[in-house]
Amino acid sequence: MKKHLKESRGKALFHGGFVANMVYVGDPCYCLNDVIYQDAIDQADPEGKFDSIASGAHVEGAFVNTYDGDGEYEGSDGRNYGVDAGIIGIVNITNVTATEGKDFQSLSKLGRVIKLPKYAVTQYEISRDNEGVITVDIKQGRFTETIAIPTGFEEEYTCNECGEPISEWEYRRYSGCCENCYSESLE
Repeated sequence: MKKHLKESRGKALFHGGFVANMVYVGDPCYCLNDVIYQDAIDQADPEGKFDSIASGAHVEGAFVNTYDGDGEYEGSDGRNYGVDAGIIGIVNITNVTATEGKDFQSLSKLGRVIKLPKYAVTQYEISRDNEGVITVDIKQGRFTETIAIPTGFEEEYTCNECGEPISEWEYRRYSGCCENCYSESLE
Protein backbone atom coordinates (compact mmCIF):
# COMPACT_ATOMS: atom_id res chain seq x y z
CA MET A 1 0.00 0.00 0.00
CA LYS A 2 1.37 3.39 -0.93
CA LYS A 3 1.56 6.06 1.75
CA HIS A 4 0.13 9.37 0.63
CA LEU A 5 3.17 11.63 0.90
CA LYS A 6 3.41 15.38 0.79
CA GLU A 7 5.32 15.16 -2.51
CA SER A 8 4.88 12.02 -4.59
CA ARG A 9 6.88 13.22 -7.61
CA GLY A 10 9.69 15.69 -8.04
CA LYS A 11 12.29 16.50 -5.42
CA ALA A 12 12.22 15.22 -1.87
CA LEU A 13 14.96 15.57 0.76
CA PHE A 14 15.10 14.95 4.48
CA HIS A 15 17.44 13.56 7.08
CA GLY A 16 17.32 11.94 10.47
CA GLY A 17 19.13 9.62 12.78
CA PHE A 18 18.82 6.72 15.16
CA VAL A 19 21.01 4.46 17.26
CA ALA A 20 21.72 1.35 15.21
CA ASN A 21 24.23 -1.31 14.25
CA MET A 22 22.29 -2.69 11.28
CA VAL A 23 20.08 -1.00 8.67
CA TYR A 24 18.08 -2.14 5.68
CA VAL A 25 17.95 -0.10 2.46
CA GLY A 26 15.13 -1.01 0.09
CA ASP A 27 11.36 -1.36 0.19
CA PRO A 28 10.44 -1.52 3.91
CA CYS A 29 7.64 -4.02 3.16
CA TYR A 30 10.31 -6.70 2.74
CA CYS A 31 12.10 -6.27 6.07
CA LEU A 32 9.15 -5.71 8.42
CA ASN A 33 6.35 -8.14 9.10
CA ASP A 34 3.00 -7.20 7.55
CA VAL A 35 1.38 -5.82 10.71
CA ILE A 36 4.41 -3.80 11.88
CA TYR A 37 5.00 -2.53 8.34
CA GLN A 38 1.44 -1.28 7.96
CA ASP A 39 1.45 0.38 11.40
CA ALA A 40 4.79 2.09 10.74
CA ILE A 41 3.71 3.38 7.32
CA ASP A 42 0.36 4.58 8.69
CA GLN A 43 2.18 6.48 11.47
CA ALA A 44 4.77 8.07 9.15
CA ASP A 45 4.78 11.83 8.88
CA PRO A 46 3.94 13.48 5.53
CA GLU A 47 7.61 13.33 4.48
CA GLY A 48 7.77 9.57 5.03
CA LYS A 49 9.73 9.50 8.29
CA PHE A 50 8.64 7.12 11.03
CA ASP A 51 9.78 6.58 14.62
CA SER A 52 7.00 4.81 16.37
CA ILE A 53 5.76 1.89 18.36
CA ALA A 54 4.12 -0.28 15.73
CA SER A 55 2.30 -3.35 17.01
CA GLY A 56 4.50 -3.40 20.10
CA ALA A 57 7.86 -3.01 18.29
CA HIS A 58 9.86 0.21 18.05
CA VAL A 59 10.60 0.91 14.38
CA GLU A 60 12.51 3.81 12.86
CA GLY A 61 13.28 4.86 9.34
CA ALA A 62 12.22 6.90 6.36
CA PHE A 63 11.10 6.35 2.78
CA VAL A 64 10.25 8.15 -0.45
CA ASN A 65 8.07 7.07 -3.36
CA THR A 66 9.77 5.64 -6.40
CA TYR A 67 9.20 7.59 -9.58
CA ASP A 68 7.80 4.72 -11.64
CA GLY A 69 6.22 2.63 -8.86
CA ASP A 70 6.82 -1.07 -8.33
CA GLY A 71 9.53 -3.01 -10.08
CA GLU A 72 13.21 -3.74 -9.72
CA TYR A 73 15.83 -1.01 -9.82
CA GLU A 74 19.61 -1.32 -9.96
CA GLY A 75 21.54 0.78 -7.45
CA SER A 76 24.95 2.41 -7.80
CA ASP A 77 26.28 -0.43 -5.63
CA GLY A 78 25.38 -2.97 -8.36
CA ARG A 79 22.56 -4.52 -6.29
CA ASN A 80 18.97 -4.87 -7.44
CA TYR A 81 16.29 -3.31 -5.24
CA GLY A 82 12.89 -4.94 -5.51
CA VAL A 83 9.87 -2.72 -4.89
CA ASP A 84 6.35 -3.93 -4.11
CA ALA A 85 4.99 -0.95 -2.17
CA GLY A 86 6.17 1.83 -4.50
CA ILE A 87 8.69 3.11 -1.93
CA ILE A 88 12.38 2.81 -1.07
CA GLY A 89 13.80 3.77 2.29
CA ILE A 90 16.07 3.03 5.20
CA VAL A 91 14.95 1.04 8.26
CA ASN A 92 16.80 0.48 11.53
CA ILE A 93 16.73 -3.32 11.80
CA THR A 94 18.84 -3.51 14.95
CA ASN A 95 15.64 -4.55 16.74
CA VAL A 96 15.09 -7.97 15.17
CA THR A 97 11.63 -8.15 16.74
CA ALA A 98 10.37 -5.91 13.94
CA THR A 99 11.75 -8.28 11.29
CA GLU A 100 10.38 -11.39 13.05
CA GLY A 101 13.76 -13.05 12.63
CA LYS A 102 13.66 -12.85 8.82
CA ASP A 103 16.79 -14.27 7.27
CA PHE A 104 19.12 -11.36 6.50
CA GLN A 105 20.53 -13.26 3.53
CA SER A 106 17.09 -13.37 1.89
CA LEU A 107 16.54 -9.69 2.76
CA SER A 108 19.77 -8.90 0.91
CA LYS A 109 18.26 -10.33 -2.27
CA LEU A 110 15.44 -7.75 -2.16
CA GLY A 111 17.43 -4.75 -0.90
CA ARG A 112 20.57 -4.37 1.16
CA VAL A 113 21.37 -5.17 4.79
CA ILE A 114 24.25 -3.00 6.01
CA LYS A 115 26.14 -4.01 9.15
CA LEU A 116 27.48 -0.82 10.72
CA PRO A 117 30.82 -0.66 12.58
CA LYS A 118 29.18 -0.43 16.01
CA TYR A 119 25.95 0.20 17.86
CA ALA A 120 25.96 4.00 17.77
CA VAL A 121 24.21 7.10 16.49
CA THR A 122 23.70 6.71 12.77
CA GLN A 123 22.74 9.65 10.56
CA TYR A 124 20.94 9.27 7.25
CA GLU A 125 19.76 11.47 4.44
CA ILE A 126 17.29 10.27 1.86
CA SER A 127 16.41 12.19 -1.28
CA ARG A 128 14.75 11.86 -4.66
CA ASP A 129 15.58 14.19 -7.53
CA ASN A 130 13.32 15.28 -10.40
CA GLU A 131 14.43 12.31 -12.53
CA GLY A 132 13.47 9.81 -9.81
CA VAL A 133 16.96 8.97 -8.53
CA ILE A 134 16.66 8.03 -4.86
CA THR A 135 19.85 8.59 -2.87
CA VAL A 136 20.42 7.17 0.60
CA ASP A 137 23.42 8.51 2.55
CA ILE A 138 24.38 6.72 5.76
CA LYS A 139 26.99 8.01 8.23
CA GLN A 140 28.24 6.58 11.49
CA GLY A 141 31.52 8.04 12.72
CA ARG A 142 34.03 7.59 9.88
CA PHE A 143 31.78 5.08 8.10
CA THR A 144 29.88 6.51 5.13
CA GLU A 145 27.84 4.79 2.46
CA THR A 146 25.97 6.41 -0.42
CA ILE A 147 23.59 4.43 -2.60
CA ALA A 148 21.89 6.00 -5.63
CA ILE A 149 18.93 4.10 -7.05
CA PRO A 150 17.44 5.38 -10.33
CA THR A 151 13.69 4.75 -10.23
CA GLY A 152 12.66 7.09 -13.02
CA PHE A 153 12.23 6.83 -16.70
CA GLU A 154 15.00 5.50 -18.91
CA GLU A 155 13.41 6.23 -22.25
CA GLU A 156 13.22 9.79 -23.57
CA TYR A 157 9.81 11.17 -24.48
CA THR A 158 8.83 14.38 -26.23
CA CYS A 159 5.58 16.26 -26.27
CA ASN A 160 3.60 15.54 -29.45
CA GLU A 161 2.54 19.21 -29.63
CA CYS A 162 5.56 21.35 -28.74
CA GLY A 163 8.40 18.81 -29.02
CA GLU A 164 9.82 19.53 -25.55
CA PRO A 165 11.34 16.61 -23.60
CA ILE A 166 8.96 15.17 -20.98
CA SER A 167 8.90 12.22 -18.59
CA GLU A 168 7.23 8.93 -19.43
CA TRP A 169 4.81 9.63 -16.57
CA GLU A 170 3.83 12.99 -18.08
CA TYR A 171 3.63 11.46 -21.58
CA ARG A 172 1.21 8.79 -20.38
CA ARG A 173 -0.80 11.03 -18.09
CA TYR A 174 -1.39 13.77 -20.67
CA SER A 175 -1.93 11.57 -23.76
CA GLY A 176 1.44 12.21 -25.37
CA CYS A 177 1.63 15.88 -24.41
CA CYS A 178 3.33 17.94 -21.74
CA GLU A 179 1.11 19.33 -19.01
CA ASN A 180 1.02 22.81 -20.59
CA CYS A 181 -0.03 21.62 -24.06
CA TYR A 182 -2.58 19.25 -22.55
CA SER A 183 -4.07 22.06 -20.45
CA GLU A 184 -4.24 24.34 -23.51
CA SER A 185 -6.08 21.63 -25.47
CA LEU A 186 -8.78 21.52 -22.78
CA GLU A 187 -9.50 25.25 -23.06
